[in-house]
Amino acid sequence: MKDSVKRALHGSRQAVVVTVVLMLICGLLFPLLLTGLSSLIFPHQANGSLITVDGMTVGAKNVGQEFTEDYYMWSRPSAYHYNVYVEDEEGNQTYTDGTEFPGLGSGSNNYAPSNPALIERVEQDVVNYVARTLKVDTSELPGEAELLDAQMTYIAEKANISVDQLKQQAADIPDDSEALAYLAEAAGLPTEEKDLEALASEAPTLYQLQKESIAQAANTSIEEVEDIISSLPTDLMTASGSGLDPHISPASADIQVPRIAEASGLSEEEIREIISRHTGGKVLGIFGEDTVNVLEVNIEIGQ
Repeated sequence: MKDSVKRALHGSRQAVVVTVVLMLICGLLFPLLLTGLSSLIFPHQANGSLITVDGMTVGAKNVGQEFTEDYYMWSRPSAYHYNVYVEDEEGNQTYTDGTEFPGLGSGSNNYAPSNPALIERVEQDVVNYVARTLKVDTSELPGEAELLDAQMTYIAEKANISVDQLKQQAADIPDDSEALAYLAEAAGLPTEEKDLEALASEAPTLYQLQKESIAQAANTSIEEVEDIISSLPTDLMTASGSGLDPHISPASADIQVPRIAEASGLSEEEIREIISRHTGGKVLGIFGEDTVNVLEVNIEIGQ
């Protein structure tokens, strides 16, 4: 019995000693060694690749920032708005678009390609970009109320009744994606799945209404609006996995040059020279893509 106890204690002691030794090596000595070596060999990178202007730290090279002014280059969309927020006199913190700031974070919404929320978000970003490019006030664009009015007019025409009659028959319209189906049922139209799909394929959408409103406000054609949309690079309308990507593609930078030049007073040639100075190539010439660092470009524009 005593031998078995001794063996158990000996085994336990070995386990504890090995655990403590490995914890010290892996959790303390190894990180300290790497930190020391990186500080000696790569001091700038080890300290966060911070960017300073006139002795003041204004950001980090590898962490993006949100810019909204027309004379600056715009970054990719971010679910966390690059952690840029404002604080009022009462201490309330909000993102620049007015939504609540929940605290520092990173990541994305991870919507599937088929998720309607992703489609809605991208369409809204596209509309906002085109509106600002054409100097149209986004607050004047149609919203959910105007969409409902357009859908009621559409359904009333399909049912060959007046809009007022449809309003009387549709007393409690749901405030969601089922509104069209509800209106169709209230108007006496067929509501089988295939019938609703046919209706939805021709029904007005908020995206279409907003594009038409932009064209009208900018005194241009819907074709020009569609041309602008078709020319938008994909990365400019899609978020990165971290939500903090500091880079955009050269195509996304180039498409913003006319707007930046007009708002900043610099020539397009000067803007393109600034962009070229802050464009990085592929790693080892083969990995990744050419990228433009938005923060570095905007710092030079500001100077």
